[in-house]
Amino acid sequence: MVLLSFYDSVSFSQESSTTNTWLLLQARLDFKNYFHVIELGHRRQDAFLTRHRQSLFRYAFSYQTNSKRTGFGGGIACFIHERKGIGVLETEIRPFLQVTHLFPLKNKQLQLRFRNEFRLFDRTTKDQNRLRFQVLFSHSLVNKFHAKLIYFNEWFYSFGVTKPWEWRGGITILQPVSKNWKLGAGYIYQNNENSPIRNIHIIQVSGLYEFLLN
Repeated sequence: MVLLSFYDSVSFSQESSTTNTWLLLQARLDFKNYFHVIELGHRRQDAFLTRHRQSLFRYAFSYQTNSKRTGFGGGIACFIHERKGIGVLETEIRPFLQVTHLFPLKNKQLQLRFRNEFRLFDRTTKDQNRLRFQVLFSHSLVNKFHAKLIYFNEWFYSFGVTKPWEWRGGITILQPVSKNWKLGAGYIYQNNENSPIRNIHIIQVSGLYEFLLN
């Protein structure tokens, strides 16, 4: 299965605001109990398209057990960040290990994910060992439009920094508009104690196109 997504968002805080556009291509492959994901992403900033902000490649694999409800796996990601204000590109290599568990319910789904990632930078940013714990809950609305509500919370803990905690959470509604297309809108709040901008509010619209490769 291949999923092509785009996200336009407005991020703002008391100090500043900016606009972003994300384009993400994701390919997923199930083979027996093995699950593979490859992602390519590109993000632009300021007037949505003016300036390169980030590019990424990510590969993840998982071995599914317990009727494919529990997954053990890992992967690696490569990011190219542009540091705002200095125009310098910085590469980040991010290997990770993770465990996931899915609780399927009637018209609902609860998923937990625990990830340990190692953030390795090639310039001035200090390398980090970071833990992440995510709770994701989706609820299919019982109506003729077949909309879905998605809630998530994610906590981060970075070792070796003065203020190690970060948290973000949000809500999105997805509406199918055809066999392959879905449109979405949502809100995300992010709190990072170790960042110059601690509280960030994000309003986001999205489009998702999903298709199968034979």
